[in-house]
Amino acid sequence: MAVVGYEADEFPGIKKVHQKSVTGRFRTIKSAVLIAMMIGFYGLAWLPWDRPGAAANQAFLMSFTEGKFYAMWFSFWPQDLYLLTLVLLFSAFGLFFTNTIVGRVWCGFSCPQTLWTDGFQFVERFFEGDRNEQLRREKEGLTPANLARKVGKHGTWLLIGIITGATLIGYFIGTWNTFAGVATLSASTPALVMVGVFAALTYLLAGFAREKVCLYMCPWPRFQSAMLDPNTKIVTYHAWRGEPRGKAKRKAGADAPAMGDCVDCNLCVNVCPTGVDIRNGLQLGCIGCGLCADACDGIMSKLKRPTGLINFASLAQTHDEAHLAAPVAEAGGRKAPLPRVRMYGYGVLLVLVAAAMVFTVLNRTGFDVAITPERQPAFVMLSDGSIRNIYNVRLSDRGAEASAVRFEIEGLDSRTITISHAGSELASGPTPTFAFDNTAAAALRVLVTVPPTHRPQGRTPITFSIVNADDGRVMTTSSTYFWGPENN
Repeated sequence: MAVVGYEADEFPGIKKVHQKSVTGRFRTIKSAVLIAMMIGFYGLAWLPWDRPGAAANQAFLMSFTEGKFYAMWFSFWPQDLYLLTLVLLFSAFGLFFTNTIVGRVWCGFSCPQTLWTDGFQFVERFFEGDRNEQLRREKEGLTPANLARKVGKHGTWLLIGIITGATLIGYFIGTWNTFAGVATLSASTPALVMVGVFAALTYLLAGFAREKVCLYMCPWPRFQSAMLDPNTKIVTYHAWRGEPRGKAKRKAGADAPAMGDCVDCNLCVNVCPTGVDIRNGLQLGCIGCGLCADACDGIMSKLKRPTGLINFASLAQTHDEAHLAAPVAEAGGRKAPLPRVRMYGYGVLLVLVAAAMVFTVLNRTGFDVAITPERQPAFVMLSDGSIRNIYNVRLSDRGAEASAVRFEIEGLDSRTITISHAGSELASGPTPTFAFDNTAAAALRVLVTVPPTHRPQGRTPITFSIVNADDGRVMTTSSTYFWGPENN
């Protein structure tokens, strides 16, 4: 994407951006999203919830030690990893869908980098004042007062970084344990290291890198233009109305040159988080936050001129306005062409993936079994002529449905099933039963032995059935094979 109107030494991100605060509807939306996201991220980590075993009692927890992800009433196991694929697809199509309609609203309002940078700038303005005061203090240098302000600012930034890192790690090992361990330095070394890493990243990216992450590190701006179409609403400067620019107080008289509404106050640039001049057109640095529109509307209102010199508008709309010198709705210009195939396509895909996610979560079974026969060797012949096959069985009881389970096999006669877990034998017999309380995510070794009088020839299809020993209900079945010698 071309960056129009910038010389090499003026490219946004090279010069430090001192963002000016602004009020308006888009600023209000950004503040509301910031508050909601901060409450969600920091608050949900402390939401209590009873969990089994040694897991931390919190609503949202990704426990690596148990191999589970808890989300309020739901428990997800490694076998549910396919759900992550659906979540990623939903996120991607959601991003494409919104970008097709209103451009980079994700970047401007919801991206974590944008949100945390916004919060850090609030802290900066609290200690060092707004844009003009920051520039003045930079010229003054490190006076005692300015040094005290910087110490307060950076101290608060570091504190936010530590809280952010501890909260993030708390989602994995328990929030209360993490904060207590970090505060007393009694947490494990890996926990302390990870909290420090994320605290440092938060401090550096939100406090110093800021817009440079959007300009140089994030890949999304590089291909966002591929998501746009002529009817996508993006932050737009209406040059037909604003040019030529001139001061607010203009010369009167018949010989005075015709001037546009833009008074060249440069406020739209000063409030931009990335320091771009939207009057140069769509640029890589524009994150679609609309703060320039808030600033411009404020100036237009003071000058008693129509607002909307900068707003969200499509290329089709601005094309009509430029040729008709009036808004499309007022001048009766052509309407946006329909249908918008790309938007509808992304919308359909979004709905389908969302439906698949809901259906999968609501209909997934609580009890799963994965059976893998050992192939080296395919079978073992014992000294008495019996044939033995060995199977690796992984059981998971996500819903805590059974306290004891029974193994049954269809397709083999006179077999003996021996079940062991962690080197200890749990049960043995034609239909062995064992307690499942302590093996709710068990990796079992199952030995199936057939006497020489009933040993099969070659490959024999069999079916494992896992039965709830409490009520006799078949919870799950799995088909596999029993191998014997080709010639008996």
